[in-house]
Amino acid sequence: MTVFGSGDLPPARNSATRTGGQASLGGDGTGACLNRSRPESGSFIYQFRPLSSMRNPNDTAPISTGAAAATGRWRGVRFLYSVNALAQLPPDTGREVAFAGRSNAGKSSALNLLTGQQRLARVSKTPGRTQLLNFFLVEPDRYLVDLPGYGYARVPHSVRQHWGELLERYLTGRVALRGLLLLMDIRHPLTDMDRQLLDGCAARELPAHILLTKADKLSRGAALAALAQLKRRLTADYPSANAQLFSALTGQGIDEAHARLDGWLGYLGRAVNAF
Repeated sequence: MTVFGSGDLPPARNSATRTGGQASLGGDGTGACLNRSRPESGSFIYQFRPLSSMRNPNDTAPISTGAAAATGRWRGVRFLYSVNALAQLPPDTGREVAFAGRSNAGKSSALNLLTGQQRLARVSKTPGRTQLLNFFLVEPDRYLVDLPGYGYARVPHSVRQHWGELLERYLTGRVALRGLLLLMDIRHPLTDMDRQLLDGCAARELPAHILLTKADKLSRGAALAALAQLKRRLTADYPSANAQLFSALTGQGIDEAHARLDGWLGYLGRAVNAF
């Protein structure tokens, strides 16, 4: 999914500066937590330097899989606008959930499945097509945010550098961000780039939940084994992160993923209309 030059970008907002050594949304980037590097392969990696002062709001609701039924609000999700600068971000209030992953991990397909809409996010066979921060409105003050895929993208180095600067300050300084849905191809989980992103989540105590996508590509036994192996690695290195199997083709894992979104967006316990 790529939306360039959207005509309904919001007006520029006042910068929101966080004190206590935390990142500034409108400053000079001195609170940056990411080192951007360009390996010889052409990949674009976001490397985090932990800031112990960064903390995420600790009022995230507990997750209950009993509340995971798909609801009408997801079918009402609509594209709002694309963001290419911090001044274009909506006010830093409410709740947001960001979708991240390698360029070929299936973010667009997952967004379409979770919202019950076939064309909400544009699916492309070319990795790296999501080049802006794309905001989707669930309801007022509730957003899903599709982040540029990390990994190879056929764009100039200056563009990749701009992505890094925008993403680092969004991920480290955005108060409304309540959780990160990290997508990994089940056949290639927990790459170095995935670890760098999880390091950043741990640094600011941002909850992360992993979708092992394309689970249909493996047999049930092999998929469960891959999930168990990943969970063991998470327990050792990222104990606050969790993971599940997911398939945009078969719908596997949709209820569990909805439950996670419900918790982060503050919907648990609220009455909703079923599909």
